[in-house]
Amino acid sequence: MTEWSGGKVYYLTDPDEAHLMTDEWMPRVLREFDMSTHTVTDTVLPVDLQLNSGTTLHVHDGYYDIYNSNPSISMRFALSGADSQHFERADILAYPGVVFDVSERTETETSAQLDLDGDGVPEKISLHPAEPVTGYSFEEYKICVNLGLGQMNCYDLRDAVLEIDGQTIEIPDSTGNMSNSIFAFSPDGEQLLIALYDDGESADPLTRIYHYEDGKPVETDRLAQDLRKAWIQDGQMVITEPYFAVQNDYIQRIYQVTSNGKLREVPQEEYVLSAWDEVELRQDITLYRTPDGDETFVLPKGSKVRMTKLDATQDWICIEITDGVKGWFRLQDGKDYSDYFSGLYFAG
Repeated sequence: MTEWSGGKVYYLTDPDEAHLMTDEWMPRVLREFDMSTHTVTDTVLPVDLQLNSGTTLHVHDGYYDIYNSNPSISMRFALSGADSQHFERADILAYPGVVFDVSERTETETSAQLDLDGDGVPEKISLHPAEPVTGYSFEEYKICVNLGLGQMNCYDLRDAVLEIDGQTIEIPDSTGNMSNSIFAFSPDGEQLLIALYDDGESADPLTRIYHYEDGKPVETDRLAQDLRKAWIQDGQMVITEPYFAVQNDYIQRIYQVTSNGKLREVPQEEYVLSAWDEVELRQDITLYRTPDGDETFVLPKGSKVRMTKLDATQDWICIEITDGVKGWFRLQDGKDYSDYFSGLYFAG
């Protein structure tokens, strides 16, 4: 029942040492051990959780999930306290491209104090459910157990709002897998942006980017990737996004971040694909040496290839043979390429 997260260790325990090695021992607190400061923080658990030897713990994205085997139910609670040290505007501007988690959490909201407009006065940023948080109750717990429900969320961002100094905007299409975190970053060392992350109902990553304008948050753009995995430098972002051509894949795109936080795609001569595992040709195929070129060659049935990139128009795809030989063919909208390749990857 131990989890590690970002330099902290979490585990369920009984704080009363007199209960150790006795029948009275049972998990009564969630204990956080900060490995950098060697400090311990205990969060008292609801007394009626009926924890047992089959109980497990998962700490992630600003939550802790407790899984019970008897009765079979999982419960989600919000972590409390600061996720990391307090950051000022100057700290974030000094490290362009670094995504900072500025979250401070309570049982009712996740917040941050950050000077968004550079006037020297910090704004309060708050992420919280649209409806007041009711938290844990034994009555609700019994209802969930008696109905055979497998999950009880005591803190749910499925319908969340973002609030800055009292100005609130809804977060459309937020899911139960929305991260309980507020992120801040600077793409260029000059402007400061806010980001929220949602893992989606089916692990569909989505980052929402916000710019502070005229005293209120404005959603400026979205990315189909966790911002923390992006490469951000000199006002640009290199993003790996889901893409479908011949099969489900990922494509690398470059975006320029404008002065108001919007993203403008930068055209590329070639677009890199993730190049999944090799696939095999089911039949001979004619390839071109270059997109829109004249020289062709035939790749025989049984050849093993990878799909590595698209051309500037994204109309041609390059396949690479194991010996390094490359060839191109033009993509056709709506075409099923299963007759040409075996081993294609299709999500869902």
